[in-house]
Amino acid sequence: MSPRTLSSVLPAGDPAPVDERPAPAVRIVPAEDALAGRLGRTTRQALDRIREQSHDSPPTLDHWERLADSAYAGFARTALEAAAARAAAIQAGDIPYVADKAFTPEEVAVLGRACRVALLRDEPWLPELFERLLPAIAVAPTPARTLPSQALLFELARSAQEFPTPEAAAALRAVRGVVRHAGVPKQLDRNLKRIDAGLSERPEVAFRLPDLGFGPDGVRRVPFGEYEARITIGDDVTLTWHRPDGRESRSVPAAIRRDRTARLAELRELVKRTRAHLATLTRALEAALLGEAGQPYGRWRVEQAEHPIGRPLTERLLWEVEVAPGQWRAGLPVEGGRRFIDAAGEPWAATEEDAAIRLWHPARSTPEEIRSWRDHLTERQIRQPFAQVFREIYVVGPAERETPGCSTRYAARTLRFRALYALMKTRGWEPVMLGPWDGGDEGEATRVIAGRGWRGRLFLKYADAARHEDLATTGRVRFERRTEDGWRAAAPAEVPPTVFSELMRDVDLLVAAASTS
Repeated sequence: MSPRTLSSVLPAGDPAPVDERPAPAVRIVPAEDALAGRLGRTTRQALDRIREQSHDSPPTLDHWERLADSAYAGFARTALEAAAARAAAIQAGDIPYVADKAFTPEEVAVLGRACRVALLRDEPWLPELFERLLPAIAVAPTPARTLPSQALLFELARSAQEFPTPEAAAALRAVRGVVRHAGVPKQLDRNLKRIDAGLSERPEVAFRLPDLGFGPDGVRRVPFGEYEARITIGDDVTLTWHRPDGRESRSVPAAIRRDRTARLAELRELVKRTRAHLATLTRALEAALLGEAGQPYGRWRVEQAEHPIGRPLTERLLWEVEVAPGQWRAGLPVEGGRRFIDAAGEPWAATEEDAAIRLWHPARSTPEEIRSWRDHLTERQIRQPFAQVFREIYVVGPAERETPGCSTRYAARTLRFRALYALMKTRGWEPVMLGPWDGGDEGEATRVIAGRGWRGRLFLKYADAARHEDLATTGRVRFERRTEDGWRAAAPAEVPPTVFSELMRDVDLLVAAASTS
């Protein structure tokens, strides 16, 4: 294929990504500069903000989405294919190998932006490209324990942290197993942990996780000579050993510990991976609690209710199907989602494949219905993967109706700031750094939820530094809805009940866990 210019790859306007692979002659940084001059004003502003990467004013999802909806989407593939071609040439010996010099810092930054756009768009061509690019930049073409570009490997891993996909996680895990550099696996482990957690914010892709060979009953059977190992998904992932006579044990047989150490290690790694996938799907389902519109029942049944790892989770959660416009019926799924059981134990079935289905949330229900479901789950001894039927509910109070625009329910609380900061990061908040320095006396933490359509803002002040403790006091909680023009303030009474309940539940948890009393 002859080299092509950027203008031949990207027509005017905002087209979809090109289908043809570009030639490796594309110069990555000049190509982005050339494209930048052709973008519309608002898209160029978004690219400029992203390029700045200011700590005080970092790019938002709005900036990335604006870029992803433009001609930059086509350039993203152009740039990443050019990177893959160069890495392949290094592996083939066509380009001399120098450790960590395959790409300049400027090229790494451009490729990071391209990767984030492709991940945000969930491009179908990206998994195959990852399979070619990641190993080629992670392993030297010589026996050396170096790699062509540690900087690009970590930049792509950080990109996957921000916009994770199961395929990106799988590709990074595969590279983690072959990289020779002593320090790289530890960093990739940290990246992968954050990627798995981030998948919970993208439930639309989380169920693309591999089934890992499990059957519809949530069991994987592995023969070990006269024994059969069984990995079973339930409340947890358990490994048991079965003899031909039917006897079962959780202890590893001595013969297998002695003679099958390598296979036993593989089996234990499979248990570890299954637990990680189970945790990812659990977080994804809990994040989906706020879904109002739902998804088509037929697709849900195939992708979630029948998923070998997802089914044991799905069948312990309460769902509701839109049986008529605006009318929802709740039930526990059985038989892979083909039927449901209501609170009285009576079976019923969804009749329309395209009917909407969503997770049931107690904030949308009556006290009587909540009590019925709690009794039903207690009687059947169903342990849910996260609090749903027994979930705490927070409603707008009289004071919040009288002070529109904010809630002061949790104001003036003194908290241990370091504990608060750490907890916020684990709960999906963007925390603010406070301390005894200029500008560190106050700030706000934010959390975006409900498909990134709503945002909560918790105001914080740094407490008296003379106490030699890192303390913070809480202020108001404000609510904002996302519009085409950006974030707009909303009064508590205007916030959907599920959104208000979840944000206030989170603030209550933060205040309780970090309290000084």
